[in-house]
Amino acid sequence: MQATTLPAKPQNAPLKKIVSFYVRFTPSYSKIGYHARKLLWRRVEADFRGKTWLVVGGSEGIGGSAARSAVAAGAG
Repeated sequence: MQATTLPAKPQNAPLKKIVSFYVRFTPSYSKIGYHARKLLWRRVEADFRGKTWLVVGGSEGIGGSAARSAVAAGAG
């Protein structure tokens, strides 16, 4: 019986896998990917007239931005 040897894996296989991953997913998480996907989003018109909001941390940061957006859309 003669033993068969498996073909050797190329040394750059891990590198190829890493490059393939980043080429495939980096555009999705970049500014370009964001703007490309934004074209497919439907526009949402917010109407908060007559609604009362309680925003925790509404003086700055995300809470402040949410509060300003709500007021601009008619929230009281």
